[in-house]
Amino acid sequence: MYAAIKGVPKEEIADATAEKLSEVGLNEFDSDRLSSGYSGGMKRKLSVACATIGNPQIVFLDEPSTGMDPVARRDMWQVISDMVTGGDTPDEERTSVILTTHSMEECEALCSRIGIMANAHLRCIGSAQHLKTRFGKGFQVQMKLADVERTDSDYLETFAKLAQHAGAQSMENMEGGSDDIHLNLEQTAMALQSLTLDNSLSDKLVETDQTGYAVMSAAKSPVGVPLTQVTTFAVSEARIAAVEKFFSDNFEIYVLRERQYNNVRYEIGSTGVKISSIFALIEEKKEVLHCADYGVSQTSLEQVFNMHAAAAEEIKHLGEDEKVARAAAMQPSGEQQMAPVKAVPVKAVPVKAAAAAPPPPREPQYVQGTMSDGASEDGYEA
Repeated sequence: MYAAIKGVPKEEIADATAEKLSEVGLNEFDSDRLSSGYSGGMKRKLSVACATIGNPQIVFLDEPSTGMDPVARRDMWQVISDMVTGGDTPDEERTSVILTTHSMEECEALCSRIGIMANAHLRCIGSAQHLKTRFGKGFQVQMKLADVERTDSDYLETFAKLAQHAGAQSMENMEGGSDDIHLNLEQTAMALQSLTLDNSLSDKLVETDQTGYAVMSAAKSPVGVPLTQVTTFAVSEARIAAVEKFFSDNFEIYVLRERQYNNVRYEIGSTGVKISSIFALIEEKKEVLHCADYGVSQTSLEQVFNMHAAAAEEIKHLGEDEKVARAAAMQPSGEQQMAPVKAVPVKAVPVKAAAAAPPPPREPQYVQGTMSDGASEDGYEA
């Protein structure tokens, strides 16, 4: 039926249908079944086949790979990409695709131009690289610190200091009976204060601190917390503090965005900073920082998407004057400040990214105000 509607000659419908179903990953057995019995992913494949049969000039696809497993998703992306790039298909028979999706990975894989919409307003448009460069807040540096081992020099030094404070005066006592040394919460706090000469570590022994909670819980138990666990905690925090000092000494603008145990993610301003210099600095201090692995990347498209979604949600609850001021503040400046990005639940803010994947150059076409060819890369903001 869809082939006939799209103008496929009657004698070619059977072959065109079989070819299109095979292209999207549906076999002969699937074609003889009612679509009501299909899985969600198979229904998506069938929908794409119905929309693209007959090689239309423009296709609108909404979440085409939702519900598919990773392999099927990649296959579907390849099908959509082939429609646009065409392979051996003549230019005039290729297809332009307008894609709407929440998946930034899908956008980056398929689209040459991407627009982000929030609260029914087009916030920006441009290539993925252009959006990341203009709206991104610098470079992302992810570091994984090495696990603390009892043979590490900083562990042995810290353990000796804590054990001495706990009353084990000789190395024989420390080496032979370390597992028998247990501290209650008060003793643990005092030992950590004697180590740092302040409350920086002892203040972490609270339920709201993810790193100190385990030590606090053990210290509150009838048995107490083993000195070895306290030492591991103190050494881990000292290493994290060293990483913090490293970023403070080398970068003017930086923010700790995430920490999970010994894994940290920092965001540093890109103004005047080259990615090569970041690698050089980390490599130089890698051993001192006990860095096991690290990676440096630009701000991801997902983070740019979340930034606009969060800003749109805040603006929705402001007065008119405040809305104008906030919209002006969203304009990227030469010296961008590092502000935390708030996560916005998808249910609360229905946001979709609309992206166009244009074919090779031909006469410009305008679809819903978005030019598929020949548009400049200056970007656009509502």
